[in-house]
Amino acid sequence: MQVDRAQLGRNAFNLILQNLDVLDVLEACGTDIDGLQGMKDVLFPQETSEISFKEMYEVLLRLRRGKPASVLDVVELRELTRRRTEELRELLLQPAAAACGGERGSAASRAVRSRS
Repeated sequence: MQVDRAQLGRNAFNLILQNLDVLDVLEACGTDIDGLQGMKDVLFPQETSEISFKEMYEVLLRLRRGKPASVLDVVELRELTRRRTEELRELLLQPAAAACGGERGSAASRAVRSRS
């Protein structure tokens, strides 16, 4: 497995957060551990969600204590929110489409799309 393509899943992330040595290093680097733990559901909205190690490193850099949010942070948060919302929309549309015989133009599908 190539390092640049390696992915980190929810279970591996939980293991990292349970490793006291890792937590000590992160804390020594100024990482907001509570903030990192609070980001778990954002980073991994589904049990099968994964992020790259590069993305994880970028999150760690942003979660340093005392570091104010930049315009780039806000833009990237907006993009992350958009991607996650789209993933959730697709998940919601799958059962609705299946229940309506696969029709994407069904009332249930239109209702889900109109709410987003």
